[in-house]
Amino acid sequence: EKLVKSVIENVGKSCFWLIFCSMYENDKNQMHIANNLAIILQHVSTSTLATRCVVEMLGSNMELQEEKVTSKEIKIFVQMINNSKMNANYLNLLRATCNCNGEGVDGNQGLVVEHFMEKKSKLTIHLE
Repeated sequence: EKLVKSVIENVGKSCFWLIFCSMYENDKNQMHIANNLAIILQHVSTSTLATRCVVEMLGSNMELQEEKVTSKEIKIFVQMINNSKMNANYLNLLRATCNCNGEGVDGNQGLVVEHFMEKKSKLTIHLE
């Protein structure tokens, strides 16, 4: 059972490494890969390479931000933050959806606010 788990982990790492190499500084490939962004996001909690893939796509490709990041992806980010008790990695990924190359992404910023307001009681920090 340990061997099978190890093989699966290695295959996963290899797949994300291949994805990362194919998208690095390549906007066209990023657009194709972003069609499956929700699938990649499901692996962020267990794969640093999945996180690097998302950061690479979001951090440098405004077209991708505007066309491929939807309410579905924003909701996934908010759920990850909710489930992780404010993990900094998830907050950074969420922040990346609101900013690309130093410019704000208005549509995504609005979606972030909408999804945070849906879960406001769970995601806000209360100071007493």
